[in-house]
This record gives sequence, C-alpha cells and structure tokens, in this order.
Amino acid sequence: MRLLSGLFGKKVTIIGHDKNGKPFEREVSERQLKGWEAKGKLSKVEAVEVHVLDPKGDYSTQWLVGKDISPELLEKFRDSASGALYAITIYKAGVPETMLAAKEKWLEVKSTLQG
Repeated sequence: MRLLSGLFGKKVTIIGHDKNGKPFEREVSERQLKGWEAKGKLSKVEAVEVHVLDPKGDYSTQWLVGKDISPELLEKFRDSASGALYAITIYKAGVPETMLAAKEKWLEVKSTLQG
C-alpha cells in the first residue's frame, strides 16, 4: 500500500458538475488535481454546509462561497465550532425567503417549532 501511495500520491475527493449539470464525486490524486488546476481545467471553490429550518421540511445543503453567499456574510454568520451556517426559510405569499441566523437563534426557533 505504501508503494502505491508513493507512486500516485495522496488522494482527495472532488465534487462538481459535469458539462450537463449532473453532480459527481470522484477520488483523484493531489498531483492530478494540481495539474488540472494549472491547466485551467478546474478551480477550487469553497463550499459551506448550511442547516435550514423550513416549514416544508428541514434540510442541510451546501452553498458556494462567492456564488451563493458572500465571503463577508460567511465570516459574519459562520459558526466557529462547526464551521456551518444556519438559516431559516419563511414563506410570504407562497414565495420562500431564506435568512441567515446565529446558531443560538436558529436553535431557539427550532425548539419553538418542535413545540
């Protein structure tokens, strides 16, 4: 096993979307990843886990930093212990609106909703 890791290097998992928008997850060597980055074939994008309270069903998802959330909001609302974000979705006239919340406030709302 040590011989193989010496030949191929440490493995990392990449998550992305193919040209048709279909999500994928693959394990590749760090060397291969760095080569693709150098050739401009892909780039690293930070993703953050988001726990969402939603009247239609709570869920967790991933938001892309710089696309789904600004670095400034991430810094302001990211939980220091878990690194995750916490959000609450409400519906106004059937239209969902999602707001970020501090973990403590999120837990209060969750407790209230669970009665």
